[in-house]
Amino acid sequence: MAFVQIPGGLWIPRSPGDLGALASASGVVLNADGEKAGLVFAYPETGEVETVEFGLTAVTNTDDGLRVSLQDLSGGLPDGTQDQYRVIDPVAIGWNAPGRITDDGTDNGTRRSVTRGEHGCFVVEFESFVASDSVRVRTFGLNDSSRKTPPYGCADTGGGWTKSGLLTHAAIKYSDGLYYPIGNFVYPYNQTFNSWFYASDNDPDEFALRFKLPAPMRLGGFWMACDVDWPVDVVLYDAGDSVVETLTLQNTEWRAAATAPGFWYFSTPLDLDANAVYRLAVKPTTANGIILGGFKVESNARLGGVDGGIEWYASYRTDGGAWTDQDSWRPHIGLIFDGVSDGAGAGDVPSGWMGQYPAGIR
Repeated sequence: MAFVQIPGGLWIPRSPGDLGALASASGVVLNADGEKAGLVFAYPETGEVETVEFGLTAVTNTDDGLRVSLQDLSGGLPDGTQDQYRVIDPVAIGWNAPGRITDDGTDNGTRRSVTRGEHGCFVVEFESFVASDSVRVRTFGLNDSSRKTPPYGCADTGGGWTKSGLLTHAAIKYSDGLYYPIGNFVYPYNQTFNSWFYASDNDPDEFALRFKLPAPMRLGGFWMACDVDWPVDVVLYDAGDSVVETLTLQNTEWRAAATAPGFWYFSTPLDLDANAVYRLAVKPTTANGIILGGFKVESNARLGGVDGGIEWYASYRTDGGAWTDQDSWRPHIGLIFDGVSDGAGAGDVPSGWMGQYPAGIR
């Protein structure tokens, strides 16, 4: 097979920059009559929307529940018309999955039909505000309230809608039962930032990103959010658990952080096969601990809403033994591809490979 070079590389997932904002419990607080939080985004696929799920970091009281809705835009902000809606009652801290969002708020109503690339908004508000009601919608802080293109957050906490610079942690599910990526920084987190602390004498002593590719690709490097205070080996294993490549990082040469990604390249790019299991593992080589960042979702299906899709998740093991897969965990490790198959070889691009992979590699 032949590979076509990708100048600058194709990053999956895209590096989110400083992940510190994911570690906080900040968000949009709704605690007065008429207050709302919203997420403006482009619908990722053509079809019917089943629901939009989201996270809450605090719930003081919600006497009559929350109402979520899908709305059109006016001037880049919600137009105020709840074209489809659903009432959530009771409301809980953590991940909230409304039922089917329809024109009459019931399972028998009509879903929203959308076209790929069409813009819309998901809105959270009180069904009926009662004194002392208060919730905090989980968000990722971009510190950019002037963002012009979706996805971006918005809020009405008195005085009308404004862009908030806070992106709701959310996941969109279609009537086909699949979740699709809404956009960079919109993650289906079910909790605050997560991390794993481990060393060479711990159980486990090795964490990895387990992944499969939809087409033959050439791996040039990787990024990871890992506190490399001590020497580590970053090892790529193939499906038979044979070592493909090892890159040793010395703490005196490199230091990243569990919330700040570092970037590394292999001296020689590595040719990877389609539909084969690989693991890119971070393995400390001393008894001094390192911290690898990551996150968890409610189920593997929700990883369909993250670049890479449902075949990219966490693995761990001890002393070179059998791997334990956690398909609802994702370490903050990304891959940098500098080439993709030109399709000239037999079986280079399997039919139907696009699946739940990000639009950037379609």
